[in-house]
Amino acid sequence: MNYITEFKQIAVELIQPSDHHSENDYSPDEITSVAQNIKEKGLMQPLLVGETEENRYQIILGIKRYLAIKKLGYSTVVVGIVNEMISVSEAWALALRYPSLSELLSDIDKSNAIKFLTDNKKITLNQISDQTGINIEELNRYLTVFEFDKELKEMLEKGEISLKISVISHKLKQTLSKLTETDLSPSTSSKIGKKLLSEKDTYIEDLDKIIRIIDTNE
Repeated sequence: MNYITEFKQIAVELIQPSDHHSENDYSPDEITSVAQNIKEKGLMQPLLVGETEENRYQIILGIKRYLAIKKLGYSTVVVGIVNEMISVSEAWALALRYPSLSELLSDIDKSNAIKFLTDNKKITLNQISDQTGINIEELNRYLTVFEFDKELKEMLEKGEISLKISVISHKLKQTLSKLTETDLSPSTSSKIGKKLLSEKDTYIEDLDKIIRIIDTNE
């Protein structure tokens, strides 16, 4: 398992993006928004970097914050240095173990990280829970994302729907298909999700309980 060797402040000029990062992937408005947030609140989470040669570093996670820091003209930045250069999937998995870094991950990032650990590292959900503090129920929610239809997954990726509501929408579609013995349209789960966005939390909780009861009794 990879790990962060230390957190320290280094010169921005010693850092460079990795090959899979491109400044063109982000709009000027997006970087300006991140820069404004850093200016107002400070850098709340460190960049994650790997050392490529003596006193030179490459970004693993945090490209938008790096670009924002350059825009602000800061000369130094706090980074977490990983023991070796790792892939993005490995970086997501590593970030899960550090609260300040885990907050940077989207739900999709976390889903990919958990799947990477179970598939590539052969780590059990119990072990992941022990290492990250994420309970088993939540870990299973993240893995359910890989069963989503395209539209529902895109809604989650864009932040239009929460992980919990998207999972309930997916499971409700599955439950309705079983009860009616009908192959429902792939877009059914996303339509359900859009409807649930306007519902109160108590309604969502009750719906979740009903789905569990039905599935248990099948």
